[in-house]
This record gives sequence, structure tokens and C-alpha cells, in this order.
Amino acid sequence: MIVRFIEYLQQYPDTIRRCCYVLMAAIAAWGSTVAYNSHHTHMFFEKWPGFWSLFGFAACFVLLTLARWLGSVVKTREDYYDD
Repeated sequence: MIVRFIEYLQQYPDTIRRCCYVLMAAIAAWGSTVAYNSHHTHMFFEKWPGFWSLFGFAACFVLLTLARWLGSVVKTREDYYDD
């Protein structure tokens, strides 16, 4: 079933690209309306447009870097399961 779905997607790359552009435009439009919301802020930097987006991106980057480092620390030898 997934193979047929992937083959379908491969047949219509322009349609998929247009759908992605529409989705990105919808997300950008929604994000721009949320950025100017007048909710109560606790800190001054929460008023900056896009602060929480950048904060989420930075947090994701830190988590991925930490996971990569932890993976190298916990790494076992290649023949560990061969016994």
C-alpha cells in the first residue's frame, strides 16, 4: 500500500510541490497573525515577533546536538551482538 502511494507521489511532483507551497503560505499567514497577538507577556523578549519560533528551533538544535554527543559516548563496539 505504501509503495503505491509513493509511486503516486512520484507521478505528480508538480502537484506535490504546489501543495507544499500552499501549506507553507498557510503556516506563514497563521504565524504572522499569531505574532501580533496582544496576550500578556511575562518577559520583554516574548514581545519580539518570531521569538518562540526561534526558541523552538534553538531548542531542537540543542537536543539534536546533545543526542549526537550522547550517542558517541554510549556507543558500543560493532561486534557486541555477534556472540
